[in-house]
Amino acid sequence: MAHLLKILLLLSLLTVPASAGINIDYNDANCMGAFLMEDVGNETDEAKGNTLTETGGTIARDADRQFGDWSRVFVASETEFLTHADNLDTDIFGANQPISIVFWMKSAETSVAGDQSIVAKYNRLDNNRQYIVRIDNSSAEVIIFALSSTGSSATSCIGATKVTTQAYIHVGCVYDDTDQRIYINGVLDSNGASNPFTYSSGIAEKTAAFTIGSRNDSSPQYYDGKLDDAGIFDIATDSTEVNDIMDNGLSPVAITGAGQVIMIMG
Repeated sequence: MAHLLKILLLLSLLTVPASAGINIDYNDANCMGAFLMEDVGNETDEAKGNTLTETGGTIARDADRQFGDWSRVFVASETEFLTHADNLDTDIFGANQPISIVFWMKSAETSVAGDQSIVAKYNRLDNNRQYIVRIDNSSAEVIIFALSSTGSSATSCIGATKVTTQAYIHVGCVYDDTDQRIYINGVLDSNGASNPFTYSSGIAEKTAAFTIGSRNDSSPQYYDGKLDDAGIFDIATDSTEVNDIMDNGLSPVAITGAGQVIMIMG
């Protein structure tokens, strides 16, 4: 037969590439770090392969998570955090350089005694400020997203929502060279002129280590609670992308369908 019509009916599920249903994940070229909180001990960066070293104590895993199989539990009193050195992919800086930081958090507390640093490349005492996301005790336990253009001082975007609720909250912090923004559970956490906060001076190039669960100085501000699916990008993710990450996680997502028919002419 010169032309054979072959009809293949897929009765089972067909996996479709993740790009069909998600805008951004850790395979995106602009993802500079993706820490899924699945590991024991040191934490692997799924995006760039840079390992975060477990420091100060044992950061346990917990099945109470948002994506994957585990979250990791940071205990402030045990002075534990994850870190890697300066000059790796999380060293995001420049006069016009955007940045986005995302993560799921579940505070262990309903009231904090002091500030708690969550994601940072920041050493305040040595004038090595670059960027930081923290819970701010002096501002009603909201998220603070601070950037420095000089290393010696920083400008802060201040959220409005109390995050020490002992429930999972998704945090997205974005800088687009025009303003800084904080999203809580996918929604701009509006706070007058404090969020969004007008800022266009960029991010300093400094030498502090990158940390999760603390900051890199002698006043480390340890975080107390669970973290899951933390990521950092060298672009300004828009609100749709922040929501995609919140809904789908940082891992590539497969979409399935049934009853697909492929016709092959031969």
